[in-house]
Amino acid sequence: MTHTREAVGVGQVQPAAKADERVRQVSALTQLMRRPELGAMAGLVFVVVFFAITARPGMFTLNGLLVILDYASTLGIAAIAAALLMIGGEFDLSIGSMVAFTGLVFATAVTAMGLPLILAIPFTFVVAMALGALNGQLVIRTRLPSFIVTLAFLFILSGATLVGLKKVTGGNTQLSGVKDVVGDGVLVSIFSGKAFPGLFVWMADKGWIAKFADGTPSIKGVPVSILWFVGLTVVATWVLLRTRVGNWIFAAGGHPDAARNSGVPVTRVKTGLFMLTASAAALTAIITVLNTGSADAKRGDLLEFKAIIAAVIGGCLLTGGYGSAIGAFIGALIFGMVFDRPRLHHLRRRLFQGVPGGDAADRGAAQQLHPQESDGRALTMARDEATTQKPAPIIEVRNIVKQFGSVIALSGVSMSVGAGEVLCLLGDNGAGKSTLIKTLSGVHKPSSGDFL
Repeated sequence: MTHTREAVGVGQVQPAAKADERVRQVSALTQLMRRPELGAMAGLVFVVVFFAITARPGMFTLNGLLVILDYASTLGIAAIAAALLMIGGEFDLSIGSMVAFTGLVFATAVTAMGLPLILAIPFTFVVAMALGALNGQLVIRTRLPSFIVTLAFLFILSGATLVGLKKVTGGNTQLSGVKDVVGDGVLVSIFSGKAFPGLFVWMADKGWIAKFADGTPSIKGVPVSILWFVGLTVVATWVLLRTRVGNWIFAAGGHPDAARNSGVPVTRVKTGLFMLTASAAALTAIITVLNTGSADAKRGDLLEFKAIIAAVIGGCLLTGGYGSAIGAFIGALIFGMVFDRPRLHHLRRRLFQGVPGGDAADRGAAQQLHPQESDGRALTMARDEATTQKPAPIIEVRNIVKQFGSVIALSGVSMSVGAGEVLCLLGDNGAGKSTLIKTLSGVHKPSSGDFL
């Protein structure tokens, strides 16, 4: 048997090898069009343009932007963790109730148990991560959809929070006195309050921002929750795009069987992501409890749905394997702008009934009650209209907003009281009645709004 070989003669050119399509170069425009957050960025532009035309000018001042970011940060911390979990192919519907439960754990640790913050904060995170790991293991070992497992935990944790609060407080659904116990300190400033206060004093002295009558700046600083929000977005983006763990998350969500066959520790990745969402809920709870000084059974209500919606707005697929932390950041910003309803001065609040929580803004309108949103509850004002002619007002306020850290205690309160007129404040526990009275009497300074 003979073998022949064709020699390549001089001047003949060998055919070029075909380029591997997996490593081919694509244009910057193509890369941009493939980014998950592109749709969210377009939505943000639309919302900004819409509110620039319709909202009152204060919405895009420095104070207005900080209010939007402050609201968005509380939601955004949970939304970023939810986005990573969705990229990994799972859901966590227990985030909201986890906020309330870990808030109870943290508040109980510093009040009833007497733990210092340096121990109470890690203790709260350990409890949250243990519950997150339990969630993940139940999903993996039972092979039940994470939607079902975490929905069950939503109700379990909600009930445990309610029972726990009533047991600790002797029947109340709110545990107060946290601020009196923790006082001031480095750890308190890391998780609550305002950052860079000196910078805003300097800006007020330069005349760049307004001052109150006593000389203090109208803006005290940047809410610490915003710094956490931005920092977590940066870290999550780096993990997804620049680390092996990020590749594992995308692989586990895109095709878990193929990822497992390729050596990806799918079980550990998904369990870790459930622990991450629980830790994000604990962080939100710690920030909120330290800002308000209390734990509440209704804290975190509907947060799980808002976080998932923000992640979906940001480009996360419900099927997993696709999404970004930046997209969740933008989705939370859009929520922050939409929920800043007091600045929509000539738009009827009824237009926002389709937004989760927007229906609270219209309760009692048919009965001539004037509701104001406060932490998910309604604060209503019922006026005595016995006189046919309204007297000249002796107290009149417009669009009063009062914040304690990331918590909006009063949102867009407008009212007037004339001589001899009776005005009754009605609302649930924690709706903001006392805060409004203290603001009117000068005990609290409003974050924004006008006294006429």
